[in-house]
Amino acid sequence: MRSAQFVILITWPGVACWAAVAQAQSPEQIDTYAAFCRAERSAAIIQTYQAIDRLERDRKTPKAEREQYVRNCEAELGRLENPLAPYFAKGNLSLAAPEVGQMGSLDSQRVRVFQVIDATNALVEYVMFKDGPRVRSTKTAFGVPAYTVESNKLHWITGVDTGAYVDGRTIELQGVFAVSGTKTYDTDEGTQTVPMLKLIEIRAHQDKFTRKDDVRKWTSANGGHTTEAIFVRYKGGDVTLMRPDGKSLDVPLAKLSNEDRDYVRDWLKVVKAR
Repeated sequence: MRSAQFVILITWPGVACWAAVAQAQSPEQIDTYAAFCRAERSAAIIQTYQAIDRLERDRKTPKAEREQYVRNCEAELGRLENPLAPYFAKGNLSLAAPEVGQMGSLDSQRVRVFQVIDATNALVEYVMFKDGPRVRSTKTAFGVPAYTVESNKLHWITGVDTGAYVDGRTIELQGVFAVSGTKTYDTDEGTQTVPMLKLIEIRAHQDKFTRKDDVRKWTSANGGHTTEAIFVRYKGGDVTLMRPDGKSLDVPLAKLSNEDRDYVRDWLKVVKAR
């Protein structure tokens, strides 16, 4: 059973009871994370197409279940392929072993509120489990009781709205966080130092996480017409493009230039590679 460790926020004259060692996120860090997100997005698109292909060839899974999986994949594709929608990858940020400089999306990451500090700061617990003999789980494997050991890792999160946080309750973190340093504070059991995760105001950099920079010139087969657009997808003989103003265009592959057809075919080769 874990013991309580409440943060002491009282300060004596001239003595600070808690202190932070933090690093600001540089433009280079944001750019590095944005590049990582672009690569992860491309990989996710390819993997989703491959998953759809496998499902459509699958004859072992019941049809209704298979069709539901395909619909889920297609809905995910719609989100991934939208060139104007930002995409934030989980990155290399792990709550199990956070390191300074790591950055990533923690959307829907479930943690337990250990203690609300103030309107923008809180201590949260990331609960990890591993095999062991101490805590019996209600789950069983092949009729044999499963045992786990609960290991809790504390994190100090800052820049968040803690208005709805309640000590001891589970919450879902939302947004992009960076491990900005460590936080040292006094408790009734002594001094503690934990990783500090800062919520990043990503809206100012949002365009870097879209596919707006993927614009290229597309040319008709007879060379009489060109348009600047972003490749979205190829399906049923048609190429879907999106112009920078957000307007979508469906163009038959046969009506595009040889160079453009080669571009689409190269993309198809990557998608179908297994």
